[in-house]
Amino acid sequence: MISFSDSNDNSLNKDDFLIPTYVKKSSIPEAGDGRFFSNDCKAGTIIRVQSIEKDLTKINSIDDISVIDEKLIDNFAHSKTITDNYNTSNVVYINKKPLFTNHSNDNNITFQYIDDQKITYTTRNVKKDDEVFQNYCEYTQVPWFEEYLHSKGKISLREFGMELKMSEERMDTNKLDAQ
Repeated sequence: MISFSDSNDNSLNKDDFLIPTYVKKSSIPEAGDGRFFSNDCKAGTIIRVQSIEKDLTKINSIDDISVIDEKLIDNFAHSKTITDNYNTSNVVYINKKPLFTNHSNDNNITFQYIDDQKITYTTRNVKKDDEVFQNYCEYTQVPWFEEYLHSKGKISLREFGMELKMSEERMDTNKLDAQ
C-alpha cells in the first residue's frame, strides 16, 4: 500500500522529496553519486510526487531528442514501469531534478504513474543511511528509443539493468558450481 510519510511536514524540500534525504558518493563503485535516506522509512511510504507536465521532460519521438542534452538522454531517460502494467511504452521521460539513484535487483523504491503524476515510493522498510536503489529492469521497453540508442552504440537503462541482472545470475551460478 502506498502512503504519505508519517512526517508532520509534508512540504517538498529543495529536491522535491517528501522525506529527508541526502546525496553523496554511491556505495556502488564507479556509480557516481547516490541518494540516501536520512531517517528510517516504512514500506509503502511516498517519498516523491512529480507532475509529469511540470517536473519531467517528456520525449515522444526522435524529433524531441534533438533539443535535449545528449548526456541526459544517455544516463537518465526512462519510461513508465512494469508496476503500471505496461510491457512497452511510446514515451520516454527525464526528471528535471535528478533522483540520484542507482540500480539494484534488491531495490527499495519503485514508481507508479497515476493520472498526471509520477509517484516514487518505498518497496520495503529502510533504515537511516540506506542508499536509495531502483530496479532499472522495471522500466518498460520503448522500441523507437532503444533503436535510436542502438544506432549510437548505446543501450537504455532498462537494457543496462537486464545486463546487470544476467551478470549477477551468472556469478551466483558460478558460486554454486564452485561449491
